[in-house]
Amino acid sequence: MHLDKKFYFFERHHYLIIATFVVLLCISIYGMTFLRFNYKFDTFFPQGDANLDFYQKYKQQYGPDDNVVSIAIENDGKTIWDAHFLSLCDTIAQQCKKLPHVEQVFCLTQAQLIERGVLGYQPVSALPYQNIKNFAPYRERLKNELFIKNTLISNDEKSIAIRLVYDPKIIDSKEKDILDAQIHDILEKNKVKHFWITGVPHIRTQYVATVQREMAIFMTASILITIIVLIFTFYSFWGVFIPLICVVLALFATLGLIGFTTRDLGVMTNLIPVIMFMVGVSDSIHIISHYKEYLSQGYSKKDAIAHAIKAIGVSTFITGITTSIGFASLAVSNMMPIREFGLFTAFGVMMAWLNALVLTPCILYLIPPMKPSHWEEKQQDWKPFIRKIIHVTDKYPIRVVAAFGIVGAVALYGTNIIKQNAFLLDDISNEHRIKQELRYFEQHYQGLRPVEIAITAKGKENFNSPIFLAVLDTFQTFIENKIQSQVISPVTLQKYVHQIMEYGDSSAYYIPQTRNEVKKIYKLAARAGSQNPFKFCLIDSVHGRMSAKMKDIGMMEVARINQEIEDFYRNRIDTTLFSYKQTGSAILVDQNNQYLIGNLFTSLLLSTGAVAVLMGFLFGSWRVVLITFIPNVFPLLVAGAWMGFAGINLKASTSIIFSIAFGIAVDDTIHVLARYRIERKRGLSNIDAVNTTMLSTGRAIIIASVVLILGFSVLIYSDFGGTYYTGLFMVVTIISAILAELFLTPLLLKKLLN
Repeated sequence: MHLDKKFYFFERHHYLIIATFVVLLCISIYGMTFLRFNYKFDTFFPQGDANLDFYQKYKQQYGPDDNVVSIAIENDGKTIWDAHFLSLCDTIAQQCKKLPHVEQVFCLTQAQLIERGVLGYQPVSALPYQNIKNFAPYRERLKNELFIKNTLISNDEKSIAIRLVYDPKIIDSKEKDILDAQIHDILEKNKVKHFWITGVPHIRTQYVATVQREMAIFMTASILITIIVLIFTFYSFWGVFIPLICVVLALFATLGLIGFTTRDLGVMTNLIPVIMFMVGVSDSIHIISHYKEYLSQGYSKKDAIAHAIKAIGVSTFITGITTSIGFASLAVSNMMPIREFGLFTAFGVMMAWLNALVLTPCILYLIPPMKPSHWEEKQQDWKPFIRKIIHVTDKYPIRVVAAFGIVGAVALYGTNIIKQNAFLLDDISNEHRIKQELRYFEQHYQGLRPVEIAITAKGKENFNSPIFLAVLDTFQTFIENKIQSQVISPVTLQKYVHQIMEYGDSSAYYIPQTRNEVKKIYKLAARAGSQNPFKFCLIDSVHGRMSAKMKDIGMMEVARINQEIEDFYRNRIDTTLFSYKQTGSAILVDQNNQYLIGNLFTSLLLSTGAVAVLMGFLFGSWRVVLITFIPNVFPLLVAGAWMGFAGINLKASTSIIFSIAFGIAVDDTIHVLARYRIERKRGLSNIDAVNTTMLSTGRAIIIASVVLILGFSVLIYSDFGGTYYTGLFMVVTIISAILAELFLTPLLLKKLLN
């Protein structure tokens, strides 16, 4: 039986269509030659944001804070007070100083202190280790030295930190990667056994290397999983080749588009190949399954292809649209990498749909009919399995609804107990070297979370005034007590220099009492030129800076402390003297988490709303919209419950998953509804149409779901929290979605559309 001519379009033009795809492939490959990996992490901050603009200006005024690398060298379990060990550290510091792009090196063995003597102020070696027999006096002094304690000496005195200041121009380039390798070579040549490295340049190098490695591993795993599943599904070369070529062409088109536009492969885009292989292959599976089904019913090759296109064409288009909507909804994000990830993946999904619907039939016309193999004939066991599910839903409908209702209610409760929090180290695995190094420095040196506060004098009193400095000191002391860390500021340095002026007397560590004394300290410090300590915390008499490092205690706890600081400032400080503003990369990261969590609800609303409108338009029934939503909101609740009961915080890396999951989960429902409509048009009753639909689509739905589950499961082995949680929650979502599809959807169809 022939259908309308439009369903035979590909028979007449398959050579021209294939040639067109070859041309598009060449263009895509050319676009891919422009690809480069983007090293710039500041793109994750919302562009045009007032807080970001303030921070960028702040960095220009006081200097960058992302160009320092610290190397902690441990003395094999012994204390650092050993001449041989100190000599080794000094040698390493000297060798690092000779490296290109290293502007400054700070090491305990080369540190100098300013002392006041009979001849005036003289720089003296903080630790002349070559000539020391008794380290005890130096040990006691240096443990309390402002710029050495917890900075160059660990709190347990078992390691020394060498701090390298990089040229800021190389932070976003490959030069920092070369420098990182050179530092490792120096440590290896000096036979250093126990060392830890941290700092933004080092972390970026290791982070990007891990992302690139995982991208290659996950892409390879996705291809292998897809091939294995396709082999056991169709047991033929073409059954494997056609879905693969469709998704590969879609992936190349996506990468080519990135090459022609942004040209940047960022840390988010490493997920695109995995998602493309998992999501893109399902449409081809459905088309080939329907094609072989019609062949088995005695149709000719061209009629089987035409009927398969008619049966599956609309549903694959809708599934492509709905999945794309899930990704495209991420465009509401304030962060460019997430927007680009969503939009590029949405494009890739639509290209995979186009390839499946256009290229698959063209290739099928070129090859002999795909006959069922001996092994594939054994898969007729699928229908008895589906019949058992149908029997359960028909015989125990109340029990099925009650089971899903109970699980849904528990899931709703679990979703309501999700906590919103984030740590700076969250998205790095505990086993990864980066995490271990960061934890070492947090435990033995300063905290990891930067605290940056800009101070602006309001009236006549300013940083030249002892009264102003005294009030600021009260404010600073409160902050230090809250963050449990030493703050460096003009107040701190006034006390420090005043103590030097009094020949190092510890009782002189206080703010001078007169304006002249304050100005005298500024002038004395200015003699140090580029080493002037006030240079890093004072622009002029009106603008100053407080800077510290604190423990990474979590976004919510930091918010509570910040509120207490604000309350103290409002209630206990003369606010007419100065204003303050917290800034820094950590504050921006917290803000990003807040933005993304807010965007979660916006993107979910957009994706679900768009799907509702689409389904209502196509099927013209609010009941169909209800049938679409109930089985697909259920998986989201299950994923949310998993998050709530497992104590997994809602944050940037977990908030984007729900929009993606909904777009993927709804695909199977659409295939069921599209086939159900065809069966009803054939004149079948409601119950017979539902049963026939499940028998014909059940196998393809399960196989496509297995591909998705296996594909996303490889992400669970990632070293990064965002990738790990994407894999985990997608697996949970798809498993619960397939259960809802097999049991709940047919029941709803029978009850609501009867």
